Amino acid sequence: MPDADPVSVIRVRVAGVTGTDALSRERINAVAQQIAQRTGLDVDIAAGSSPSPVTIDLPAGTYGPPPLTLTEGWVKKGVAVAILSAVDKTSVALFTLILVVCVLFVGNAATAAVRGLAPAWLAARADPVSSVRPPVLAVRRARQPRGITSLLRRLPAAHLLAEE
Repeated sequence: MPDADPVSVIRVRVAGVTGTDALSRERINAVAQQIAQRTGLDVDIAAGSSPSPVTIDLPAGTYGPPPLTLTEGWVKKGVAVAILSAVDKTSVALFTLILVVCVLFVGNAATAAVRGLAPAWLAARADPVSSVRPPVLAVRRARQPRGITSLLRRLPAAHLLAEE
């Protein structure tokens, strides 16, 4: 078919294709091989692609055809693969971030356990009876008043008011 006009795009929908899983890719490859064998055409697989409109301005021809503006759906190859690669890169980055956060949590817990260590060692060496015995306050001796002014300072203010 080298002398024939080239075919730019033929869009084919393959039955049973549900996404980018292995079975769907195998079905697409099988149909592409059949088209290539039966027609002799070069087949490029653009799975998951969707055409986007592109406006083309054709100049006026030499022998009278007028200028022409038309819109065609052009397909960019490899879009689905690029999206899947980006999702995979994002997943790896997210997994790495989660792993770093988990390591920080474990490190924080280990640091707290090492800090909880000296007080735990001291508590283990203490006498168990002393830890449950209530503390006894030392007896304080009352100070003797030195004079009337020190005695009056100890009295509540209400007594002073009531006596006047």
